Parts: sequence; structure tokens; C-alpha cells
Amino acid sequence: MCFKQPKLPKPTAEDLAAEAEAKAMREAAAEEAKRKVIEEKKRCVEEGVNRATGGYGVRSLISGRKGGEGFLRSMLGG
Repeated sequence: MCFKQPKLPKPTAEDLAAEAEAKAMREAAAEEAKRKVIEEKKRCVEEGVNRATGGYGVRSLISGRKGGEGFLRSMLGG
């Protein structure tokens, strides 16, 4: 015995609009997540470069805290 599967009713205009809106929201959320991942990778790379070059967490011997103020100058109180 074979039974025919009943046909689904055609979607209404409201259903189509809701589906389009949900799709747009999913795409926007995916784009936002992608942007956050890119920013996080960029930040991690910058931190790695700063750690490798010694410019992260340690005061630079050349520029000092005020940019242009050298290490010896700050040690001498000038």
C-alpha cells in the first residue's frame, strides 16, 4: 500500500517576510561573529609582536612613558 504524501500549503506573504527577516538576522549575526574573530586575531598578532620586540609590559628604553623622554633622562629626574 502506497500513500501519497500530502502537499504542503503554499507559504503566505507573512511567512515569506518572516523567513527573509530571519535570514537577514542570521547573516548579520554571522558577519558580526566573523568581524569579532578577525579583530581578535589582529589583537593576538599585535600582542605577540609586542612581546617579541620587548615593547609590551616593559617601558621602552628609547621613548619612555612620555614619547621622546629617554631612559636616562627619566632616571636623572629631568
